[in-house]
Amino acid sequence: NGLTVIASIHLYHTYRQPRLLHGLEAILMNPANLHRLELNHRAMVREIQGLPKRTAVPAIQILSGVLPIEAIIDKRKVCMIPSLGENPALKQLVHRQVAVKVSKTSSWVSATQDTLHKYKLPNISYLIEGLFEKEEWKVEVEKAIHGHWKDQIEKTAEEMSTLRYLNKTFTPGVPHLVWTSTGSCPREVRKATFKARMLAGTYILQSNRAAFNQTQCVTCPLCKEGEEDMAHFLTVCPTLTTYRDPIMARLQSIIPMTYQDHPLRGWSSEDLTQLILDPTHPSIVAKVPLDKHLLFQAEKQSRLLCFVLHRARMEKLNNIQNSSKGKHYPSSRGKSST
Repeated sequence: NGLTVIASIHLYHTYRQPRLLHGLEAILMNPANLHRLELNHRAMVREIQGLPKRTAVPAIQILSGVLPIEAIIDKRKVCMIPSLGENPALKQLVHRQVAVKVSKTSSWVSATQDTLHKYKLPNISYLIEGLFEKEEWKVEVEKAIHGHWKDQIEKTAEEMSTLRYLNKTFTPGVPHLVWTSTGSCPREVRKATFKARMLAGTYILQSNRAAFNQTQCVTCPLCKEGEEDMAHFLTVCPTLTTYRDPIMARLQSIIPMTYQDHPLRGWSSEDLTQLILDPTHPSIVAKVPLDKHLLFQAEKQSRLLCFVLHRARMEKLNNIQNSSKGKHYPSSRGKSST
């Protein structure tokens, strides 16, 4: 739609999400309905980022900085508790519910008690006494909920081998560098989309195909000299050298030569791949910690590199396919398959 990913997510939070969740904090949510809401929420955030359906859930959340729908509903529910104490009738009702109801019953108060316990927050009877200012309570709730889901999402991401190149640090409300460094130009957004797919492990190479099809050959179809994985594609394949070298030179020149572990001093292809895909990864930060300005410059060059190599690879694969059929079609340079 011509908008950046950050602008689209902001519009989603501002207009669509409030309508989707209106009033849900005041009722008991059936787990099945909550799951349906989560699938809808997840699909929207994934499509905004141009990611395919097979994308791992933690990758969708880490790249966008968007919390799951359960966390958003929990935050709205818990933040409204101090307001209940302003109404004497509601306050008395809550105290009665706490006194007579036990956990795991069909009571909003009991369910809210469980939610407070999940995030290690004070008891509801304590909260409705007005011992917290509303703004102070919102800050406390946000800290607790963000911390809980941050730990859970990062733990899940660590278990997924497809996210090996992605910095698995999840910061609620803060998108990944791949989006924050992208300007408003639709061309740059398109380039960032291809790189996001590589980060999420959904960009298909021969090694990915072989993982799902045991009869598939893993050899690079361009150079026939090694296994086509992400490191080979981005840093090794000799067929793509003429496309790669000029951009790699600019990328490496961005990093000050004062660093002892400068990429020009014998980095492995794996380390270079990590630098290209995510310079915020802890393994790269430990070697060459870059400031925000240099990170944005490095991201711009690496985004261009990923897109140029993708386009060159697709063009050469099309030429190989056409040659194998004995047909000769004009090059479709500038067109790329998603």
